[in-house]
Amino acid sequence: MNLLLFERSECHVPGQVQLTDRRFDHLKNVLKVRAGETLRVGEVDGEMGDAVVVAIDEESVRLRYRLSEQPPKPLSLTLIIGLPRPRSVPRVLRIATMLGIKRIIFVHAYRVEKPYWSTDHLSANRVRSACLSGLEQAMDTCIPVVSFRRRLKPFVEDEMLQEIQGKRALLAHPYADNVCPVELREPIVLAVGPEGGWIDDEVMMFEKQGFESVRLSSRILALETALPALCAKMCSFTVPPS
Repeated sequence: MNLLLFERSECHVPGQVQLTDRRFDHLKNVLKVRAGETLRVGEVDGEMGDAVVVAIDEESVRLRYRLSEQPPKPLSLTLIIGLPRPRSVPRVLRIATMLGIKRIIFVHAYRVEKPYWSTDHLSANRVRSACLSGLEQAMDTCIPVVSFRRRLKPFVEDEMLQEIQGKRALLAHPYADNVCPVELREPIVLAVGPEGGWIDDEVMMFEKQGFESVRLSSRILALETALPALCAKMCSFTVPPS
């Protein structure tokens, strides 16, 4: 936990917050903080700053904070991703959040098992928890907007033109002729297939809407490896998004 996050609703006294949950356990038992020490903190979807440990005992920790810093700039990339195995969803969300992606759309695809859609890993609480974990690691406060589309064809045919307007639309596909572009200076929509990849009909459907199919390498990478590799290659992390 590089950044301790809290909700505004938890601050019953202006400028102070008292914690009794997993964050308290982490501060006490992992970081072993003591009264008087300073921590990096942030308000969810708000500013960041420093907090002083006012008091800590066996039941809670009380912090006095001051916020004045903006969170880091988001990555100028919208991620469309074929729904992976349920146990991979929290890891993918955490990775995407750490990278600074603020719009994530999980979609159905031919190689997505239908039972995946009815698991608890897609619940609002599990999704939010995974995103918060990514924010804590990356020292960010802004939670991504995560949505789900159970029907791929209507989403691509009815919503995609508006989604990609003014952006570079790229489809990750290991058998594409074109190689992945490097350090783009424009907003990106990136579509990454599920485990097993996109089938040919899906590739053609995306391309019909204006997507360019690109390959990362000759290797077939696992989703959790391919996603950060694609973002690192496509996006310029040294240039602020437009």
